[in-house]
Amino acid sequence: MAQLVIKDLPSRLVRAFAERDHAAAMVAGRIRLRSIRYYREIEDEGRRDSDESVGRLRVPADVQRVAIDLDGGLPRDLGATPGHLNLATEFLDPTYLVCCSDASAGVSSGIVKFGDFLVDIFNPKGFSEAVLEAAGRSSLGGRGLHFVDAFPVEYTKGDVGAAPLAGASMRLSYGQKPPSFADEKEFRLAVVVTGGLRDAPEFIDLTLENPREYLRHFESPPA
Repeated sequence: MAQLVIKDLPSRLVRAFAERDHAAAMVAGRIRLRSIRYYREIEDEGRRDSDESVGRLRVPADVQRVAIDLDGGLPRDLGATPGHLNLATEFLDPTYLVCCSDASAGVSSGIVKFGDFLVDIFNPKGFSEAVLEAAGRSSLGGRGLHFVDAFPVEYTKGDVGAAPLAGASMRLSYGQKPPSFADEKEFRLAVVVTGGLRDAPEFIDLTLENPREYLRHFESPPA
């Protein structure tokens, strides 16, 4: 049975839409999840991250120095010096995203820049469980459901930091963005399915049960 993993779930989430019909569809329990790779080439430049699905950190470490002898072409060991290793991690299972924003402290300009029509996810745990249940009974383009991961995005891409542990390294690849996106306060649900990227669908559509238990519609920011 597929597992729901939750990290640091806020008390309230919001999703903003530019179109009223799209917000109404979500309130009715119909959501479309795009592949994470979709956001590499999205038309909206304000949302585009050409490096999406790749996690990057600069990890402090002793860096080995080598010189090449110009006469003989042989390497000479110059010893180690403090520096950084460039860590990159990429997760190759098909991954589909529900992108929301943390609204537990209110709705900021970084959230409403995506649109004026807001869906208030007033019960984030119930919403996350409904996504898991809906994904479990969906065809998923002929794939199986691996797991659903709900977590806040880390705005640390390219920063200096310690090498993450194995599980955190996996999440880093589908849950990290550059610091310039930090005003979005993004919280993601990543639906991960089985099989490789080849011939994986570009999106999956889910129908949630009992949406009134965790979703409601606003045309202005909730208090």
